[in-house]
Parts: sequence; C-alpha cells; structure tokens
Amino acid sequence: MKIIKIFAVSILVLSLFCAGSLWAFDSASDFSLTATSGKTVTMSYFRGVKPVLLFFWTTWCPYCVRQMKMLNEKYEKMSAEGIEVIPINVGESEEKVLRFLSRNRISIPSFLDGYGTVADTYRLIGVPTYTLVDREGRILFQTNEFPYKEYKSLLTAVPGK
Repeated sequence: MKIIKIFAVSILVLSLFCAGSLWAFDSASDFSLTATSGKTVTMSYFRGVKPVLLFFWTTWCPYCVRQMKMLNEKYEKMSAEGIEVIPINVGESEEKVLRFLSRNRISIPSFLDGYGTVADTYRLIGVPTYTLVDREGRILFQTNEFPYKEYKSLLTAVPGK
C-alpha cells in the first residue's frame, strides 16, 4: 500500500512539472519567424543568452486580446528584467494582424505563424498559450494563463538559470 501511495504522489508531482502537452525541461524547438515589422527571430538565437516567453495568440480569441493588451503594458518591464517576449499570431494574415495591432494600439512586435507550423511543433491545443523557456533552451512550462507574479521565481528555481 505504501508503494502505491509513493507512486501516486510521484505521478502527481510529475504532472505538476508537465508543461501542457509538452514535458517540462524538453528542449525548445528552433524556428524562424518574421514580425509584422519585418524583423526575423529564431529561437536558437536566445539559447545561452536569455529566457524567452512565447505567447501564441489569435485576433478572434477574446482572452488572447486581453492578454495581448496586458503583455503590451508589461513588455518593457519584462524586457528590462531580461525576458524576451515573443508574441506569435497563429494562422492569420499579416493584414489582419496589422489591423488588429493598430486598432488596439499594441506596439509590441508580433510574429506571424501563418500556417501554424511553429504552433504544431510546440503541440498547441488552443490559444492563448504561453510557453516559458529558460536561457538554456529548456521548456519550463506551457499553459493558457501566465503567472505574472511567479514567472521570475520560476526562472530562478530551475537549474541552468
């Protein structure tokens, strides 16, 4: 009976470290995306340099809209703290994304995953999805709600920070 309890607790603890549909500490897959501004970003550029927050979103998702506005407000602070924030629009045209950004007065760069290739690579089930990657390129977690108050402690709690 004691072994079953230990096994059950182990499974529970392991599930807490499970990053959505990805396992925590998996290596983040490389990608190259272009922003609406024309800037190109690759995931491999940040490996060994700084942690990255990927935010997968769409213009039609009401929760995504609220999260984009919140990220827009927190972008400068997070950048100053050494976190690279990369909003990734999934499956929509550049025109539609530009219209959305302009209408909502969002100034942070937004990268385009028009065919959903990166979203598929990161095994997204839906939007919004946050994926936090440490500076060593390991996925710390993947979730639909970003814990703004805890993200810094998550980064410092993991070896390799």
